[in-house]
Amino acid sequence: MRNSINQDDQFSGSNTPHQNGYFLGGSISHKSGPQTEDKDVKTRMKLVRASQDPYEAFKDDDYLYPIKEDDMSLLEKISSENLQGMPILPTGKCTLFCNMVCCFYFLVFGLVFIGIASNVAEYKIRYDTCQIGQLCKYTFEVTKSLSGPIFIYYELNEFYSSHIDFSQSIVPKQMQGSELTNEEVNTFCQGAQTYAELQRPNLFNQSSAGFMLDLSQAPNPCGAAAKYIFNDSFGLFDSSSNSNLYINFTSIAYNIDLKYKFQRNQNFAFRQWLDLADERIINWFNIQSLPQVRKLYGRYDGGLNVGNYTVTVMNNYPTTIFSGTKTVIVTTLSSFGSKNYSFGILLIVSATVQFFVGIFIFVRHKMLEKRELQEQRVHVDMKMKEKIN
Repeated sequence: MRNSINQDDQFSGSNTPHQNGYFLGGSISHKSGPQTEDKDVKTRMKLVRASQDPYEAFKDDDYLYPIKEDDMSLLEKISSENLQGMPILPTGKCTLFCNMVCCFYFLVFGLVFIGIASNVAEYKIRYDTCQIGQLCKYTFEVTKSLSGPIFIYYELNEFYSSHIDFSQSIVPKQMQGSELTNEEVNTFCQGAQTYAELQRPNLFNQSSAGFMLDLSQAPNPCGAAAKYIFNDSFGLFDSSSNSNLYINFTSIAYNIDLKYKFQRNQNFAFRQWLDLADERIINWFNIQSLPQVRKLYGRYDGGLNVGNYTVTVMNNYPTTIFSGTKTVIVTTLSSFGSKNYSFGILLIVSATVQFFVGIFIFVRHKMLEKRELQEQRVHVDMKMKEKIN
């Protein structure tokens, strides 16, 4: 019949609107009679609503939406992969707020780190002008009482310990107390494969325990790092009473180094010319990436009162090895380490950048919103003129 409904062509094989938001014309056929007209009116109303929101128009039709998302729990939505996304569209105010929050916290933490670093007392004494083999004395004044412990560092500038020849000479197998094969000695110990090549000025033929070494064997440890080991010594004195302040050389290395990375050889008293249980030597063999090498030499467990103090330096390490400078540092430490303003300055700079970026994005959003409003007004004016004409 002409007025019968073709079930296959009722929605033209699709339950969604056309790409322009409307269903294709002629997709609904009609029946005669009042009931049929009421159904046609309801269907047309659905089509009109579908052009704006298809889900709202057909959400009650089970053949279109067999699963009711509103009746599903969150777990069911996740398991059925029916969880709707929540797009976050940044606005000018939201962007400004987020940047100002980051700016505030960066600024606060930057000031805190700078304040902590400023409370660290640090006295640097450059001593590379002291002649090799001489004992030199340097005096510094403490203007504020310092609570212990007091740490003593030495610093070498322009010393590239991360160089491949230096770093490869530190062989973990040898540092853990094992002997190297001849092939390993030739590979890792170039330039320091014999005791004669070590060029140690004093008692190079004695072990760390004072016994004579077998000079026909390869040195233990060997390599560039062992050859150029730092051998200056320091002392700390109270100038007012001329009393020696004892420097402690224990508990200055990392526990992981002491337990796992450095161990004495079983025959160390007759085999090793460096004592790998000495924590000053352990600190030397730890590589630093920057050319400004700072190593912990020891610590004084007491405090320093206001007054003058003297640092004695036995200068044995020539600067001609690396063409740099040498410095001894007497300092206290905070919970974040030594005196360093770099991290605090970085946070303050980041806060400044966040502030200006937030202002720029906010102004940019305002300009775009103003332009969009102007375009909408022009569009409405053109539509009105078309209707009048």
